[in-house]
Order: sequence, then C-alpha cells, then structure tokens
Amino acid sequence: MAERINTQKKFEEIVERLTKLRAKKNNDYGDAFMTGYNAYGKQAIFFDLNRKFQRLENLLLREVELKVLNENIEDTLGDLAVMCINAMVWFDSLKGDNPWNKFMKKN
Repeated sequence: MAERINTQKKFEEIVERLTKLRAKKNNDYGDAFMTGYNAYGKQAIFFDLNRKFQRLENLLLREVELKVLNENIEDTLGDLAVMCINAMVWFDSLKGDNPWNKFMKKN
C-alpha cells in the first residue's frame, strides 16, 4: 500500500521551493513581472497566464514527443502558481498608501 502523504506539509514544501526559485530568477532577470504589470496593467497578467495555460495544454493533452526536455508539466504548474501570486502581490500594491500607487498615478 502506498504511503499517504501529508498534503499540507507537501504544499508548504512546494511553496517554499517556488519562493526560493522566484528569488533566484528575480536576482538574475529583475522583477520582470511587476515591471510588466506596471507598464501594461492587468492585461499583462492575462497574457502571461494564457501563454502558460497554452503550454500546459500542449504538455497534458497533446501526444507529441517533447523536444525541449527541460520544460515539463511540474515546471509549468509552478510557473503558473508563481504568476498567480505575483498578480496578487501586484493587486495588493495598488491598495492603500503604497509607493507603487504614486508611480502608477504618474504613468
């Protein structure tokens, strides 16, 4: 019989792993999500998520031989999770007395 996993613990482990990966990517590439959202607004969120959902659809539903071996379903799901949290952070940044609000009003 397969061992039962503690889903809460597993969830927390995955979120921690994604948090560390996001920090590394932001170090290497800059905070591209927030820059893009501030430049293009909420439509940028839709386009980012849509692109990833299309990739996920191809990975899950199409029976094709993968040529890019370092892009898999787990990575794409993680990217979607981080994108959703980034969007939540961006929407939170628009509330209250936040420095981003002043930036947004100027632009």
